[in-house]
Amino acid sequence: MQNNILEYLERTVVRLPDKVAFSDGTYDMTFGELSASARSIGTYLLDHGHGRCCVAVLMDKHPVQLAAFFGVLYAGGFYVAPDASMPPKRLQMIMDTVQPCMIICDKKNTALAQTLGLPTALYDDICDFPARDALLEAVRKAHIDTDPAYVVFTSGSTGVPKGVAACHRSVIDYTETLCRAVGFDEHTVFG
Repeated sequence: MQNNILEYLERTVVRLPDKVAFSDGTYDMTFGELSASARSIGTYLLDHGHGRCCVAVLMDKHPVQLAAFFGVLYAGGFYVAPDASMPPKRLQMIMDTVQPCMIICDKKNTALAQTLGLPTALYDDICDFPARDALLEAVRKAHIDTDPAYVVFTSGSTGVPKGVAACHRSVIDYTETLCRAVGFDEHTVFG
């Protein structure tokens, strides 16, 4: 039985390492590049004491943002990805709620990330960190399918944004159903 959403990536990278996994129209990231970056980020997080915790990913929408998400999952944690353009008060409320152990950011959002008073790592500085497969595997063995994968927040229209956690099992079930319904296959490229 599948317990972790990373298993999709791991099965795919063996078969199709050079296939484009994500593209924004100008930048393409292959499954091999995605896997390598995610494993590097996961190792970095573990080596710096940030495993099995919440990590905020404060990046613009871009294919490398997915590598940051997967890297957090490799470290056994879960991520929250607030929109950097939201009002500072709302961003702070989200941070206060999830209490991330650190922030991964892109260059554009470095100054904003640093205002939040948490340890911060620039994606470009950690995406090539030497991956340690044995360390990542040890973390994986402790995973269960009800571990959280990410937290998404409501709009806060009632005054306070509320976080909703999605576990690996929920994402696995949704992915399986969506792939059957829409017909995603190995030729699909996600934007």
